[in-house]
Amino acid sequence: MAKHSPLLAMRIRKWRHENGAVLVEFAVILSIFLLLILGGLDLERMANAKSNVDWIAQQIATCTKAKSCAGATPPSLASGFGMDSKNISPKSDANPITVTYQWQPISPFFKAQTLTSTATAP
Repeated sequence: MAKHSPLLAMRIRKWRHENGAVLVEFAVILSIFLLLILGGLDLERMANAKSNVDWIAQQIATCTKAKSCAGATPPSLASGFGMDSKNISPKSDANPITVTYQWQPISPFFKAQTLTSTATAP
């Protein structure tokens, strides 16, 4: 068996005693990091859903003015974006049109939001 220098032996003993502390620090940092990532994903999802609701409102207002709404219903437009078509509803059949969408978060940072957009046909 090889004999270690006293300095190396002291470092090995110190490392063995710090093993549990490193694991606890890693768990704390990992949980904070995961919460930040989930919060960022939710923020991006909400901004994307708001943009989609704006586009859907503009499409419905344009087709209402042109009186050619073949297939441009709110549920069909919402499903094209992967949105739950049950949570989207237009208000009014004339210009301006208002579309609302019930957005649901995946992280504990945000509450469910009602995203609203009003559009007028050009």
